[in-house]
Amino acid sequence: PAGRDAGVAFDASGIDAGEGRDAGLRADAAGIDSGSSRDAAAFDAVPVSPFTGSYEGTYTGSVSGTVSLEIRPDGSLTMEISGPRGVERHDGTIRVDGALNAEGTIGSLMVRFTGRFAGPPGAHTGTGEWHIDGTGGGGTWQLHQVA
Repeated sequence: PAGRDAGVAFDASGIDAGEGRDAGLRADAAGIDSGSSRDAAAFDAVPVSPFTGSYEGTYTGSVSGTVSLEIRPDGSLTMEISGPRGVERHDGTIRVDGALNAEGTIGSLMVRFTGRFAGPPGAHTGTGEWHIDGTGGGGTWQLHQVA
């Protein structure tokens, strides 16, 4: 229940570390709350995205061009799209499972990118779809990790 102490304690002071020395290991988790009101300072670390890095690739469909993508450790991302209208910037996020969502505008039109990243660290690839709201325009995109 919320507010109850987890009651975890560990004392290894009697463990011999060799040559007659006490290992001196002690851990006390008495401040850990076993309920939903957990200690924010101890547990609310920002996860690091396994997809952090730089990517390049292409998009095709109703228009085509190149894409560069930067994924930051917190999972936020910036995508730059180069095509017939110049360079457009789109912001978004990637979840730790590789699901990507990004959006931005071209003029007054909203553009949305969705997809998924996978692969081994340092060699991730991503694929997905893009859509321009209200126009029927869209297509597919693919990216590969470059750094």
